[in-house]
Amino acid sequence: MNEIPLIDFSSWSQGSPKRRLDLAADIISAAHQTGFMYLQNFGVDPKETTKMFDMLEEYFALPLSIKQKTPYISAEANHGYNGFEEERLDPQGPGDLKETFTMRNVIQASANPTLWPSTNFRTMAQHFFYSCQLASKNILEALSLGLRMPQDYFAKYHTGENQTLRFLHYPHLPSHRPNQIGAGAHTDYGSITLLFQDDVGGLEVQDFDGHWIPAPYIPETAVVNIGDLMQRWTNNYLRSTLHRVSPTFRPGRHDRYSIAFFCDPDNDTLVQCLPSCISHDIPAQYAPITARQHLLEKLRASRKLVENDVSFDQ
Repeated sequence: MNEIPLIDFSSWSQGSPKRRLDLAADIISAAHQTGFMYLQNFGVDPKETTKMFDMLEEYFALPLSIKQKTPYISAEANHGYNGFEEERLDPQGPGDLKETFTMRNVIQASANPTLWPSTNFRTMAQHFFYSCQLASKNILEALSLGLRMPQDYFAKYHTGENQTLRFLHYPHLPSHRPNQIGAGAHTDYGSITLLFQDDVGGLEVQDFDGHWIPAPYIPETAVVNIGDLMQRWTNNYLRSTLHRVSPTFRPGRHDRYSIAFFCDPDNDTLVQCLPSCISHDIPAQYAPITARQHLLEKLRASRKLVENDVSFDQ
């Protein structure tokens, strides 16, 4: 992996059937070779993204006492504010130097006003969730088409139950722990992730030789990557790749902000290796598992690892 490919997704909505097939082939190639890609013209308005970044910067600038009024509830709910070092994505490292606000199934969660910092926050998050949901549906359809399966094969298992929007803030603060970074090396848990990042930098992707390759900000794109369940579905043909966040800070712009949309399957979805990805020479590498079982195991582990650690003193 020398670089992460940049793919123009506009052919999905504007192209001929052949161009859609060609686009799907490009998506599959990137997902197979690197597990990561940049997408442009994929359906999320960059102006809307800019407004979201403005809002989340204002939110994370609030006093800790205010942010803690809507705390992270549980792995089952997967909603609310997480403070510094409350998550450890790399089990070998210290707690991550970041704070987050996580919103699982915004459509359902929006009905409960007590889960939200403000009405405006809830409204903007809901609109952005819808945009990401539609974009993810199109990407899932492209993956299905590229794997020569019915176009709705993956999309029908992603109705929103485990689709999650997450705001992240990586502060420009000195770490008081060895090897502590913004987000430790990890793979994502579900099907695909859309990541919107600012120009501070810090996202790195591991190549086949174990080297860390920068994934810098490219205007009006999202970084899209394959998660563990999609790798299981395709029997390792599509690649869930290790990545981390180690921000580099520029004068005058100290903190890194990003927005992630995790497009994960509904709870009862049974993820098992697709017959088209199994052969005599390449037998199934994974036992069937429900999306709920897999996701809860991952979410609980990332918090359990830090339960006995000293809390970050903001």
